Amino acid sequence: MLELESVDAYYGTLKVLDSITMKVDKGESVTILGPNGMGKTTLLRTIVGLMPARSGRIKYKGKDITQWPAHRRVREGISLVPEGRRVFPYLSVEKNLLVAAGTTSGGRREEDSLETVYSIFPDLKAKRKDLAGNLSGGQQQMLALGRSLIQSPSLLMLDEPSLGLAPIVVKSVYQAIRKIREGREELTLVVVEQNVRVALENASRGYVMQHGRVVAAGTSEELMNDSKLKERYLGV
Repeated sequence: MLELESVDAYYGTLKVLDSITMKVDKGESVTILGPNGMGKTTLLRTIVGLMPARSGRIKYKGKDITQWPAHRRVREGISLVPEGRRVFPYLSVEKNLLVAAGTTSGGRREEDSLETVYSIFPDLKAKRKDLAGNLSGGQQQMLALGRSLIQSPSLLMLDEPSLGLAPIVVKSVYQAIRKIREGREELTLVVVEQNVRVALENASRGYVMQHGRVVAAGTSEELMNDSKLKERYLGV
């Protein structure tokens, strides 16, 4: 589904991604771990096209997309739920979803897409006329997930979905993520997460980043049981 080969990215003259090489297979759930400021968010932004890759290659479904603009990548099925949710606070829940679908005109297709989202997030249906800015943090995260889901992605990337949420809300968010994957065997997840335990419990594999480089990789079980790795790179 996704392959990065020696990808570099810069902010000005500052190198933020350094020869990133990784692979994510169709239907996998892969987590990206590491302390703050190590390039994890930049990695997701580079994959979706919001940051240019200075060198290296990004392949999606076997196609070289390194030079594709972000809107083309989204149309082809790559979707990013950014850190901090970033909903449109002065639009209703439903308008937020319709904007993500690319239209506010209604119609049968949009209605079907909305009902798909509402079937997974019934709280959003109950609050569909409410302003997004009036939702709780957990509800805004559900809305951010719903906006991505309505685009029918093949590759769904989540940046810190548990950030700022209470533990019970984090549990609900990951329950929703699992529900999204039900019946969608080809849906591939890449999740950046600070909560190491939650991340590894909900992923099959993981990569650990340090100073813009991949310093470790393995199955969730391998990473969970590597105490030296967790102490050195993850602070746990």
